[in-house]
Amino acid sequence: MLSVVVLAIGPGCGLSGPSYVVPGVRDYGGAMRRSANQQLLYNIVLLRFVETPEMLELSQIVSQHEVQVSTGVNPSFSNSGSHTVPFSIGAKFGENPTLTYAPIRGEDFAMRMLAPLQPYQIFMLSRSGWDLTRLLAFAVQRINGLTNLETSIGLKTKKPSPTVAEFAEVAHLLEELQIHHGVEIYYLNAAEQSGLPEKHAEMESDPDHGFRYVMVLRPDQLDPAKANRLERLKTLLSLKPDQTIFPIMGTPLDLTFSGEALVIEARSILSVMLYLAGGIHLPEPLAKDFPAPFADASDINWSGPAGTKSRLHPESFFNVHVGDHAPDDAYVAIAYDGIWFWIDARDTNSKATFSLVQYLVRLQTARGAQPKPGVLLTIPTR
Repeated sequence: MLSVVVLAIGPGCGLSGPSYVVPGVRDYGGAMRRSANQQLLYNIVLLRFVETPEMLELSQIVSQHEVQVSTGVNPSFSNSGSHTVPFSIGAKFGENPTLTYAPIRGEDFAMRMLAPLQPYQIFMLSRSGWDLTRLLAFAVQRINGLTNLETSIGLKTKKPSPTVAEFAEVAHLLEELQIHHGVEIYYLNAAEQSGLPEKHAEMESDPDHGFRYVMVLRPDQLDPAKANRLERLKTLLSLKPDQTIFPIMGTPLDLTFSGEALVIEARSILSVMLYLAGGIHLPEPLAKDFPAPFADASDINWSGPAGTKSRLHPESFFNVHVGDHAPDDAYVAIAYDGIWFWIDARDTNSKATFSLVQYLVRLQTARGAQPKPGVLLTIPTR
């Protein structure tokens, strides 16, 4: 008697549409995140070696799946006259993704990399929970005439500005007083802006929503010791002693406007990356050929609490390990000229800084005159 076995293969094999959507999107999302992280770290390392950064944008992913199933039936007869039907089955699963990358050039590159950040971008992130000291240290060049550590193409060593210690103290005081609710950063909508003096109408704003940011001082929220710290902040920033609301501006301070605003001169993304690159320690003899530009900045003191050191040095926020072999446990790692550079997976401080730079890059991208659609991901489900 001939026995026949019929095998049906259908959607139950795990390739049906609904069951594939979540893992497919998750897997590609993770791959895109890792790619963006590697590109950013690679460009920071390139700048450390005085190389030109290169930016590629992932614009489209098309994933094609292939399933091949084969079956076979081979009847055979034994000497006893019985019949056996050995059968075979095979399946082959394949995925062929096509990724489209486009280099960023011309005006788009200039906007993303060379155009200065805007104050609303910095304080938008501050309002979202990022600490002000970190933001001001690597994203801001000047506040009311006080100058941060300066970056340069080629990472040439620059003597710190005479006001760099005061800048560091301001960064510390702003965060300290914000924690104790003596300083608040708010955004004002159009109706709230109508109550400001007319000359404040020119302060920097979010172009998409018209939000304008202000710094509000609240001495009534502080104990006497912290209130003295607030007075110190106002002295450092040359703010009017009887004023408590200060518009945040990104334009040069008019002489007639002195003491009435918080004027922020922000860095560009390229300058932010140069700043972070300056904190990477290279092994000998590379360190001799490419000296660290901020070698003299780690011991800058401010006139704050005794023993307090400046947190302006990039090593305070960003630690890149260097070695001859690929790391075992890295958040992101890249190889350049036979040398490995990586951020440790357990280094939450460096990871936070790295994520913050990614946010700034995205905010700069959103400033482009011609909005572009996001990455198009096409995943067939059958």
